[in-house]
Amino acid sequence: MFFLRSGIPSLDNMFRPSGTAAADPAQNRDQHGVLLPEKDGISTLCIAGPDGTGKSALAMHFASRYIADCQQVCRQNPKMEQPLAFYVSSDLSHATAELMWQNFGLDSPNMRRIPFLYPQMDVAPAASWLGGDMYDKDYWLPLKLHQPNELADLADYLGGKTVSSQIAFVDLASHAAGDDWGFVERLLASMPDRTSGSPRHLLVIDAMEGMETFAGDMDAFGQKVGRRGRIAKLIRLARQKCHLIIVSEEPKEGERLPEQFVADVVLRLRTTENHGYTRRSLEIEKARGQSHLRGRHPYVIRDGHGSTTGHQNNSPAPRKLVCSTTCHPGERTASSKADGQCQPHIARDIAVKPRSGLRK
Repeated sequence: MFFLRSGIPSLDNMFRPSGTAAADPAQNRDQHGVLLPEKDGISTLCIAGPDGTGKSALAMHFASRYIADCQQVCRQNPKMEQPLAFYVSSDLSHATAELMWQNFGLDSPNMRRIPFLYPQMDVAPAASWLGGDMYDKDYWLPLKLHQPNELADLADYLGGKTVSSQIAFVDLASHAAGDDWGFVERLLASMPDRTSGSPRHLLVIDAMEGMETFAGDMDAFGQKVGRRGRIAKLIRLARQKCHLIIVSEEPKEGERLPEQFVADVVLRLRTTENHGYTRRSLEIEKARGQSHLRGRHPYVIRDGHGSTTGHQNNSPAPRKLVCSTTCHPGERTASSKADGQCQPHIARDIAVKPRSGLRK
């Protein structure tokens, strides 16, 4: 059993293994997230919603936590191979994505501070399905830029010549690949096959609309092909190789997109106007083979700034632990007041507020 998690407990807890009693929340307390039957299981996740609802940020959370969980398993099982991860973006430039990546503390996934979680990940053992060992506090996961017109580094990463962990960010928003669909298909075909029992690779496509802009109605062989046909081909190519996370722009409320019909899990994000305020909500529309909390649930993206008392920050949002060697007096902790011990930097956070509801 393995799980594809977002690293946002309030969201991951909305997914439960089949057979878990809704009246007993303590049952299987560490088995949360999108359920994969085995470590080498494959899943397709679609994150849909209108512009500005946080789809890209949510996709980044899934990518960061999944690779960190795989690293946790692989370092305890040397025979397992660490999977590769690719974020193909036709929407976000690398500069914008890197800013989001660092603001949410996704480059240090095992040191992120989760509000109202006790104990935190840096002092608590990992989930039982990850082996139960302590998380690697020093694990660092950069979002590395790869341009489609300069593929030497990407080829090294695909060929296993790059040892360090990374999320390979392919910037199609700033550098066109010509045939974007053809590029993604070649990328999938070039991914190394996985040994039995090893976690699968991860491919994030953000967003489908950008991929479709110059696609046309004909493929390279002159055959007519639509959006659903391209997605079906993508899933077939990904089979036995990688998980797919597809970010889709919802043109209008209630309109269903082809990828939502073929995906295993669909997360729909919405915005509503209420007394002059814009409120976000999240709904798990579909989760094949798994129980989940139904209905629309409010969620917020917090800026990470809380109240301050003296030298000590009292923030309800998570803190990214980063310490420099030269501190200003105002940055020293109230308890130590020692040079080199900075106040932890504030990181942004996403929180979902689940409402009571029936489990599917």
